[in-house]
Amino acid sequence: MDKIYLNEEVISKHYSYCLGNDKNKKKCCYFDLENEKKTYLTSNPLIYRLLANIQDNFEDIIKGKPQHLVLIYNKFLDLFNEITQELSAEEKEETRTKINEVLKNVFIGSYERFSSRLPGKSNLWGAYNFCANLNTNICPYCNSQFIITYIGKNGKTRPTIDHFFSKERFPLFAVSIFNLIPSCKICNSDFKGTEEMNLNEHIHPYIESFNELAIFKRKLSENSGIIDYYSVLVGKGEDFDIIVEDRMGSTVEQKNKVKNTKKVFNTEEIYHYHKKYVQELIIKSIIYTEAYKQNLLYSYERLFANEEQIIQLLMPKDINNHILSKITIDILEEEFLKKKNIFE
Repeated sequence: MDKIYLNEEVISKHYSYCLGNDKNKKKCCYFDLENEKKTYLTSNPLIYRLLANIQDNFEDIIKGKPQHLVLIYNKFLDLFNEITQELSAEEKEETRTKINEVLKNVFIGSYERFSSRLPGKSNLWGAYNFCANLNTNICPYCNSQFIITYIGKNGKTRPTIDHFFSKERFPLFAVSIFNLIPSCKICNSDFKGTEEMNLNEHIHPYIESFNELAIFKRKLSENSGIIDYYSVLVGKGEDFDIIVEDRMGSTVEQKNKVKNTKKVFNTEEIYHYHKKYVQELIIKSIIYTEAYKQNLLYSYERLFANEEQIIQLLMPKDINNHILSKITIDILEEEFLKKKNIFE
């Protein structure tokens, strides 16, 4: 739920793979694109011109940030409309179908090779190496599922890869690195599926941080009848719901993104099943009084250099590598650290 950062080394390796510089010359995206372009040189000049344009923008397509990908797509549409304006409606649709078919063959075909490619002894670039180099072991969409990458003698696993811009609708971006988002199966396949997302209405993990735009809170249940407020307050009662709210100062656009993103991934509904965890958090925070923290510092001075390290036991800062850390930080900060402890 925090922003994911792609370093230049990862971007460079991915681009090199797509160019065919990674022991992959005849099975790479650029090679396939070049072959398709040659095929249409004389048979279909319109398709040839479109593919030539894609080739000219190949580096930006592979390495471009999400906002730039939108610009590339819009310019490509403008070019398509320009060169097909004199065609009949039927001919224009045939050209559209054909270019879409070619893009799927080139870019989705390349992604399928990328997604199944194992590093091997030569440490080859592919989905496994890509995911392993991101320093993100928790799903950025939900923060409630591990997405580790592991290859061993008896098995292997890696995160699923979500295409923020659907590869079926936007095959041109099937291997664009900023369109490849490591995620858990639940978020990617079970919830998002074929749902269309866009930069104006949803949070993109490479651009924005759900953590910075939204906050988890507890809200007393409205349909619980008589509520034992004290039990809820001290973490004993379950008469509360876990909700996601916008942070103070959010713009209308940011609020809309939070609303739409949590709807796609059923965030509030899923976190309903973490109520027990929240109750345990609250009890722990009550136990960790100032006196108790000072006692820990005194008793375990070799383990803790300062009080901040003790707080880290409850509230880890690295959200992308600690499961449920987002709700942990939000609940503890909102209900206890920003308020006077009523038990002291």
